[in-house]
Amino acid sequence: MSSNKEFINILNKNEMDKRIAQLAQAEALSDARQEGREEGRQEGQTLATVTAVQKILQKKLNLSPESTTSRLSRLSAPQLEALLDAALDFQSASEFESWLEMNV
Repeated sequence: MSSNKEFINILNKNEMDKRIAQLAQAEALSDARQEGREEGRQEGQTLATVTAVQKILQKKLNLSPESTTSRLSRLSAPQLEALLDAALDFQSASEFESWLEMNV
């Protein structure tokens, strides 16, 4: 009888180990999905800021998005936010160029 109990205990332990592994895998997958969503949100927010800056530069300074895309793509999210605020006050393309020189 003792060997039967041991066998059942081993089976139960194996089942528990499998279940723990499945739960750990599910948790890791959930964490990865959450991280992916957060990265997606950040990318979306950055893209929205770039678009807003481009619209301001286009309307205020007549700079096309094509002429600013490569320069804006090099900026970090905090730099883009700062540029968004500064762009509202720009009166000329040279002010934009000066801002880039001082802040990049």
